[in-house]
Amino acid sequence: MKYIVSYSVEKEIDKKPEFFHGFSEWYLKRMRNAEFTKQFLLINLKEFNEMKFKDNDIVILPFFNRNRLNYEYEMIANQIKSMFGKNLHRKNTHLIIGVCLESNGNRRRWDPDYNITNEEAGDLVYKLVGKENQKVKLIVDGSVKYGIKKPTNNKSKLVSGNLFMEWAEKLLISQEEGGVLAHGEIYKDNIKKIKKLEDRDKLFTCLQRRPRLCRFINLYNIHRYNLDKSGFYSLRLSSFDPVRGYTDTFKRNRDWKIESENFKTATKEFTKFILTLQGRESYQCDDVDLNVNQALNLNSNHYLDSYFHVAVETLIDSEVMFFTEKIYKPIICGSPFFVLGNRGSIRELHNLGFKTFDKWWDESYDDDFSHWERSKKVFSILEELNKKSKSELNIILNEQLPILIDNYNRMKHLIKNNTYIEDIIKLVL
Repeated sequence: MKYIVSYSVEKEIDKKPEFFHGFSEWYLKRMRNAEFTKQFLLINLKEFNEMKFKDNDIVILPFFNRNRLNYEYEMIANQIKSMFGKNLHRKNTHLIIGVCLESNGNRRRWDPDYNITNEEAGDLVYKLVGKENQKVKLIVDGSVKYGIKKPTNNKSKLVSGNLFMEWAEKLLISQEEGGVLAHGEIYKDNIKKIKKLEDRDKLFTCLQRRPRLCRFINLYNIHRYNLDKSGFYSLRLSSFDPVRGYTDTFKRNRDWKIESENFKTATKEFTKFILTLQGRESYQCDDVDLNVNQALNLNSNHYLDSYFHVAVETLIDSEVMFFTEKIYKPIICGSPFFVLGNRGSIRELHNLGFKTFDKWWDESYDDDFSHWERSKKVFSILEELNKKSKSELNIILNEQLPILIDNYNRMKHLIKNNTYIEDIIKLVL
């Protein structure tokens, strides 16, 4: 027999809630009709720990957590040992480690005492839990950049899993089944408005929630390019820690470096803007609670009453490629977009079969290492678009219509053919 262990456990670690889980139960059940998954029985954590398996029974045991493996490998190893009983140590129990949120890729942790990559941390975890002799040792990363390759030795290997495609699928299912927010109506209504050349209230939508340095930079550019009244935009101002002490980062780190303007003047103006934010309420463009993840929520106004969407992804660094619902939402809703995420995001979207908008604006910002420079270019483009009349903007949207329709259909195709769980399990077997 073949089994997949499906579970979700919440614990408090260092006074913070932590979640440990296997592959998405929702997604596994959705796959039940596929020939591959018919081979497996889904069992829960209690069943895994109490069952008496035959020697040749194959058990797939995923263990996902949001923490970076090379930072928290000891905690992760301790949780694996505490949650799983003796069946963990069976030869045919195949443990898979997963990082399910922000992609860390295989970047090295530059710490003199813990200078390790995720793959090296994976080796430590497998050793600490007594699975160092497992034939295939995998670490599933939320990135979409890395190809899935079967390890050729006994070392842990980082493999890709576009986990956030599941969220895009939930949005599409909700639209097709007339979900609470009627997501499908947004796309249909958007296409109708574009065809009718109907005016919209705002130039752009730029949804940001958690405070990060990159998002403060975006907010600064909205302000300095006189776009304050031209968009739906948001940012939670619960913490200013991300913008403290980053002068040296702006000067030396290629992912943040100020290159196209005077460094002292630029940092002075940025600091002055940040000071104006002290004590004010968060920027909100609707009545949602910015303390709550809005990944599976959509507000139709953001797509039907603005012309363009600035997709602000979770990460900006150039060493990973990480897409979430943030870029999938405008595609699903039929909106043209800019991407402020990892360097090369536009190029990677092309690799996935999507089309973008270089016929209407310069997308070379995608090649810049520095988020400062990418953000500056995007909002300067929007400043120029803001000078156009609504009738001109309506024509631009109408010209972009074939791309918007193609991208929507491409999204549906990718969702239908998203078999990352199957691909990962095939590596193990």
